[in-house]
Amino acid sequence: MNFKFLRTFFLSLLIVNFSIMTSQTNNFSRTFQENELKFYKFVNENNVDSALKYLNISKEIADKQNNQHFTNSYLLHKAHYCQLNDSFVCVIENCRPAYSYFKKQGDAAGLLDCVYLMTTYFYANSQYDSVMFYCNKYIPIGLKKKDTKTVCVLYLMKGRCLSQTGKLNDAADVLRQALDFSKETNNTLNAVQSLIALAGIYQEINTTFSINYLNQARSYEDKIGKETKNSLYTSFGNAYRNIGKHDSALYFYNKNLTLINKNTDKAPYGGMIGNIGNVYFDMGRYDEALAKQFESLEYFKAASDSLDIEIAYGTIADIYLKNNNYKEALNFYQKSTSMAERLGFVEELIYNYTGLYQCYEKTGNYKEAYKAYKLYHFYNDSLRNVETTKKLTEQELNYRFGEKKKQEEVVQKAKDELTTEQIKHQKLTIYAGFGGGLILIIFLIVSVRNSNIRKKINQQLELSHTEINKQKNIIETKNREITDSILYASRIQQGILPDSADIKNLLPNSILFYRPRDIVSGDFYWIKQLKGSSKLGFENLVGVVVADCTGHGVPGAFMSFIGSTILNQTVGHKKIETPADALNYLNQQLPLTLQSKVKTGQINDGMEAGILTFNKSTGQLFFSGANLNLIHIRKNVVTEIKGDKHSIGLNTEHQKTFTNNELMLEKGDCVYMFSDGYPDQFGGPKGKKYKYKNLLTFLNANSGLNADEQYKLISENFDTWKGSLEQLDDVLLFGLKV
Repeated sequence: MNFKFLRTFFLSLLIVNFSIMTSQTNNFSRTFQENELKFYKFVNENNVDSALKYLNISKEIADKQNNQHFTNSYLLHKAHYCQLNDSFVCVIENCRPAYSYFKKQGDAAGLLDCVYLMTTYFYANSQYDSVMFYCNKYIPIGLKKKDTKTVCVLYLMKGRCLSQTGKLNDAADVLRQALDFSKETNNTLNAVQSLIALAGIYQEINTTFSINYLNQARSYEDKIGKETKNSLYTSFGNAYRNIGKHDSALYFYNKNLTLINKNTDKAPYGGMIGNIGNVYFDMGRYDEALAKQFESLEYFKAASDSLDIEIAYGTIADIYLKNNNYKEALNFYQKSTSMAERLGFVEELIYNYTGLYQCYEKTGNYKEAYKAYKLYHFYNDSLRNVETTKKLTEQELNYRFGEKKKQEEVVQKAKDELTTEQIKHQKLTIYAGFGGGLILIIFLIVSVRNSNIRKKINQQLELSHTEINKQKNIIETKNREITDSILYASRIQQGILPDSADIKNLLPNSILFYRPRDIVSGDFYWIKQLKGSSKLGFENLVGVVVADCTGHGVPGAFMSFIGSTILNQTVGHKKIETPADALNYLNQQLPLTLQSKVKTGQINDGMEAGILTFNKSTGQLFFSGANLNLIHIRKNVVTEIKGDKHSIGLNTEHQKTFTNNELMLEKGDCVYMFSDGYPDQFGGPKGKKYKYKNLLTFLNANSGLNADEQYKLISENFDTWKGSLEQLDDVLLFGLKV
């Protein structure tokens, strides 16, 4: 009996303890939730100090409870606090573990909150692919969970990313979706931001549309905060400046100055001063414009804002150029260009090289003007072409009159229904009048049935035809986008390769036959005047490289970019005196450039290359090859100087060195280097390979001709042999006649 009593006593004690623990946990959970509500209230109000107070309380609860949900919720709170302080690195550091936890738990609310914060981080760091990935994945989830706030933000982020990457038509579509959804869910802030983003797309294309969107945004003026007002007024100022309404532009820029604290927000304040200076410049008030730009520059320097400092330098240069003060204009353009190159601001480089070209041309320095002109064209990539403008305008008109069309369709549908009813009534009257005409009724029924079947078949055919055309258009658009990207890569590759005029200046008797298989090539050449060395001589020295990268087309082109870049590093390098030294350096640096991919086994490619240096004064030639030979022809005697039997590759475990070969060229001698594209080409009457031996015979037979005659025959021979067959590989052949 006593044992029964003790057992009952201890069981009761356990139940009491469990109840106390459960009660405490529930109390902590309730306290945490109450604290969370207060924290988010102050975050939404941008109240940093109060938000920090409740963030610390979240941490205390999470630490005491040692509970994963509390801990990860605290990390999410901290990420929000970091965003409040514009500390984006801190945002992603806290979001990533919280994202993993909420994803594992299937907690959609926590997951979507993480996605909202992560996309703001990715957008701020120009990681547009990541933003697009999360937007496309989580917009449907957000719609399903009715998380309207996150969905609004994701639509807006997606539209901005498309705009930043030049896909303006798609951007406009998505931003209108963001606008419509924001209005439906009464999200005023996102509605205004969507309108401002749409205005930005049309700002330089159709100012009327742009200002219309801004006026819609201004209707919410009383419901938005200072930061959004700042963005709105700036957009107004920019739009009015574009159409020459200077007074209106100055009104909005000055209105903005009253919203910005110049002591704490130096960069934004400086930017607005600079905008006012730009309007004075447009008005021809150059002294006032210059004073404003120098004033804005001081604010940017105080804020250590590199981009705005660079832009200010360029704007100051513009004013000096307009005042014909070319010395100061050159000074500030060069400062701006130097910063833009260091920071990778391509659009600013395009702008600055235009100014530099004008300065050099005005001062008669045509050599530098030509260089600046070439660099301008190299960097220039027009995203907003006439076709895009046309499509955007049509798209906007369709959107604007969409509601009117819907109303017309409703009216037309009502008319059609009325007409149908009238027809039915007439049919009933006819049938009643000819009630005995059973055969006629059956005939009519069969006819109508057959007509309906024909209509259905025709409708199905039309739908199929429409779907086929739709898919065809999608494929054509994708192909056009891919081709445009490859064409741009081709322009970059052509910019990297030496100009034919420069080659002829260095080596007047040279031959260069270059025939990419695709738009871009895996074969590349490199020709430069060298500074020389104790081994090679110091004057009249030219270096030539012929290289064949693994693959052709886009993959080969990427390898060629890397190869050219590394070769440029060899010029003036103290430890590189001979072609073999250069190949060794290339063999060392290529794996380092692609190190992360080599370790994971994703890349196992390389290149074959031949390098020669030729002293134009003495005739001395040095050669070193990586699976590529030098052909020397003297008085119809062919000598093959073989390169080393290993490529420049990514197998770093068994790296080998390369050797030098030296010979003295005499007048009438010819030397050649070529990739395997020419000898491997199929053609001729039997569709066979041209072959290495036949190419040597052909070169020997024509070695007595001058360089231009040889080039013509080499080109004609290749085309004749290839005939109508497809070119199989990139083709590159370099020759030199002494």
